[in-house]
Amino acid sequence: METADVSTVSALGLSFTLFLGVMLFILPRRYAPIPMLIIGAYMTFGQILNIAGFHFMMMRVMILIGWVRLLVRGEFKDLKLNKLDVVFLCWLAAHFLIYVLREQTTDALVYKLGFAYNALGLYFLFRCLIRDFDDYEIIVKSLAILVIPLAGLMVLELTTGRNLFSAFGGVSEYTIIRGERLRCQGPFRHPILAGTFGAVLFPLFAALYFKKGNKYLAISALIAAVVIVGTSASSGPLLALIGASVAMAIWPVRLWMKQIRWGILLSIIAIGFMMKAPVWYLLDRVSAITGGTGWHRAYLLEQAFNHLDEWWLFGTSIGNTAEWFPYMLTITSDQADITNQYVSEGLAGGIITLGLFIAMLVVCFKIIGAAVKSREGNNTYNKIAIWALGASLFAHVVSYMSITYFDQTVMYWYLLLSMISLHVRPLQDSLKKA
Repeated sequence: METADVSTVSALGLSFTLFLGVMLFILPRRYAPIPMLIIGAYMTFGQILNIAGFHFMMMRVMILIGWVRLLVRGEFKDLKLNKLDVVFLCWLAAHFLIYVLREQTTDALVYKLGFAYNALGLYFLFRCLIRDFDDYEIIVKSLAILVIPLAGLMVLELTTGRNLFSAFGGVSEYTIIRGERLRCQGPFRHPILAGTFGAVLFPLFAALYFKKGNKYLAISALIAAVVIVGTSASSGPLLALIGASVAMAIWPVRLWMKQIRWGILLSIIAIGFMMKAPVWYLLDRVSAITGGTGWHRAYLLEQAFNHLDEWWLFGTSIGNTAEWFPYMLTITSDQADITNQYVSEGLAGGIITLGLFIAMLVVCFKIIGAAVKSREGNNTYNKIAIWALGASLFAHVVSYMSITYFDQTVMYWYLLLSMISLHVRPLQDSLKKA
């Protein structure tokens, strides 16, 4: 989401970014991702450099610095593509090409260039910097340390009703209120995205508990993650947190996952037959307990299916969705608020893009399953840490039912994909083995 037509960088924001940029450039490889994590957790999207019509938020500035590092040090040379990389590239190509060819406008090209810059830049930057399990541990410990003060700042926002991150711009000074509840957002562009940040990291911290010497850090980080979800006062992150917790809880019966998956699928089908409304209106039933706007999200899915003929082949312009919600859920008069990543993928590039996005999720889950089985003889922490990646992925899958990522949350999505990619054999090695 690009909004600034001029540069809006303050001296404080630029100084903070340049300091982290220098750290990104000079730190040893395995510690180099840490400044990226800091910029994501503590810098808003309100700091923007406008260069020839291209918007460089501070995250994008850091991506550029990171890639200069990779090129100068030759740290990209050892990168070997694997099947997740290939599916990721196919998804991104479809997302970009179908959208740009359909819209055929300069604005569409600029928008998708920014999208591709984020996706390619972040995913492969992390792929080049994070190479083994020790690197993964450093990332998780760093995130655990980062979320603790962030949770404190969100509690401060809750108690004062004012967001200190507004000093960087891009977020309101005064906390959003829905009903009688404050919805804290910290540096993120929406409370749901702030809560999602805490929810998707929760399982990684849960696994860290099993690492010798890290129990107190893990417990503190777990509490901080729950606090971030709670202060966001959003049902989507709460459901993602519940999903992540359930995924971690079924670790003892992991060998029965095939039966569990079939059981869940058959249960949903059975519930669908018993319900008068379509099965996706379960979102409405759940929101009656957790709060939130589950009915609207269910209605969005219904409208997406009702208008399938408009978008299934090559997607459709988001401007064509205004008629889906003639009196609700509209951002402006000419487009609907698409609060679902799967619907967003379909609108961007039709069934091809949506199918490749789902295929990417499936490949990730398969990689995790195979990696856990291959490490059955290893220590408990190694196995649970891999399982936690799957639980975090499941949290994203759940979160995508209620939001699309339009801020720095995408960094942690591509970070997760890159860490999952650690556990799959390089493509050329797989071909040789075949």
